[in-house]
Amino acid sequence: MSDSETMIEALRVLSQDIQSGDGVANACVADAADMIESMSAEIIKANERVRELEKRNNNQSKTIEAMEGCIAREIAKAFEKAEIPRRAKAGCIGEFKFTIEKANCCPECYHDKKDDCEICEGDTDENGLADLTATVPWDLCKDIWLRMNRIYAEELREGKYK
Repeated sequence: MSDSETMIEALRVLSQDIQSGDGVANACVADAADMIESMSAEIIKANERVRELEKRNNNQSKTIEAMEGCIAREIAKAFEKAEIPRRAKAGCIGEFKFTIEKANCCPECYHDKKDDCEICEGDTDENGLADLTATVPWDLCKDIWLRMNRIYAEELREGKYK
């Protein structure tokens, strides 16, 4: 073979290598395009998921607000329906001693000093009343308890306590 024939043969081999390289390059480009398309589809799915989570997050604050209102209403109902605890009777019934300072006289018997007076038992004088004892009946204790619950339930409804 002559130099020119060898050169022509080398050019043919080079041409085949180039065509083969182009084929490989074209295959790589096609694979890359497929990968980009697949990644784009995954990004679209991820974006949809992010939007869905954002919606949930926005709705969650509304749900929490609604739940707080519902809980407050239920607490108010519980206070309205509250019964007096069984053990409360022993703690509530009793006698309370107190002093009315700077009182001129007993509001029930005035200056008459009646020994059978329920408030002062005849111990009133111009200086006022001292060491008075008042017995609180169970019915009054129950009424106070229930009124306190109703007042607190109303304040809960009005949103005074949060």
